[in-house]
Amino acid sequence: MSNHQITGLEKPTLRQELEHIILEEFHLLRLRLRFEEEALQDEGAAVTLADALRKALEYFLYDAESPGSPRRQVMEVHGLWPGKVAFAERLIEHKLREYMDAGELRLITRCESPGEGEPGFNPPDGCETVAAYWVFGLSLPGLPDRYFRAFVSRAGSQQCSNTAT
Repeated sequence: MSNHQITGLEKPTLRQELEHIILEEFHLLRLRLRFEEEALQDEGAAVTLADALRKALEYFLYDAESPGSPRRQVMEVHGLWPGKVAFAERLIEHKLREYMDAGELRLITRCESPGEGEPGFNPPDGCETVAAYWVFGLSLPGLPDRYFRAFVSRAGSQQCSNTAT
């Protein structure tokens, strides 16, 4: 993350705006963010990239219903079940934030295979989804399913969905 602060005197860059969301709104201090600004295509998108990032982070942090969600993985790996373990919700959030602080979030902007040495962020099935959705790949080393994806509709017509591998 950059050390550059957003001030009221200048318009923040897209990177600064996204880092501000990660640091200040979600308090993820060491989550790495990767994306290529020149590859972004958001013309005509009803949902901005900043709002899509918020939705994806909310999903990654708080969705316990989807079997492939990071939160659900933490619950299963650590045996932290609300109602069965005292302070389970706090413990789950703490452990998940530890994993996320060691992780990397990547905006997938086009259909291509990862390069040599790149983490396994394979493009989603049916590459047309990259045009219809903001696709975020989250790498969380240490969990059985290490790679998670969140799909946020650019049209704003659907809830966030996910996959895990």
